[in-house]
Amino acid sequence: MPAMPIWNKGAFVLFEKIVITTHGVFSEALKNSAEMIIGTQKDIEVCPYLEGMSLEHLQKDLKEKIGDKKTLVLVDLFGGTPCNVAMGLMKSENIALITGVNLALLIEAVMNLKQLNEQELLCYLQKIHIQSLKQFYEKKEVQIYGCN
Repeated sequence: MPAMPIWNKGAFVLFEKIVITTHGVFSEALKNSAEMIIGTQKDIEVCPYLEGMSLEHLQKDLKEKIGDKKTLVLVDLFGGTPCNVAMGLMKSENIALITGVNLALLIEAVMNLKQLNEQELLCYLQKIHIQSLKQFYEKKEVQIYGCN
């Protein structure tokens, strides 16, 4: 399933930062891997949902990471706890949310964070997410069944 952009408030301005929230330490590993490729990034923060952590703790951490900045929140699974907590904050925080984060999506988000407005970036990232999915059979790239 492609990344699912979820808009909030409809204002099309530049995002100021990215917060990654995932199950376990996946968010930290994604940030570290991205920085290995594109260098240290001051506009990325992580908010892992660790085993035994309460929902209230995750919500508090996520609110602190977002602060008062226009934020793109990247989560691992639609319907998972980090996603649900982030969606709950959309009513009061200035955020947009994309599910299905992977390394390609994160790198493209960082590289275009200050280049594209909110609407452009969200659409671009959805396109990138789909394009980064490749299927190979017998060492040849093949069309994914049912996809055009």
